[in-house]
Amino acid sequence: MRCPEGFITVRNADFPVGDQCLICPAGKYSIVPALYTNLNKTVGDAKDVSSKCNKCPSGADCSGGQSVIPRAGTSLIPQPSTLKPES
Repeated sequence: MRCPEGFITVRNADFPVGDQCLICPAGKYSIVPALYTNLNKTVGDAKDVSSKCNKCPSGADCSGGQSVIPRAGTSLIPQPSTLKPES
């Protein structure tokens, strides 16, 4: 199963045909697709979805999903020392 950006895959190992794509909640985001093979974006229980989404950066508003909106007068350009791949 492939879930679009902003979603996390929920898979019950005992019932894989019941896979679901659940959206990251407000205050969180994800900008990479969630594939079942990417365990960093897969959970076994819907209540754990938030733990696989990224925390909204300071100076931005995240309404959930893949939404990351900079606040007025804010730059979200990361410094090179803070760059790391999304997991």
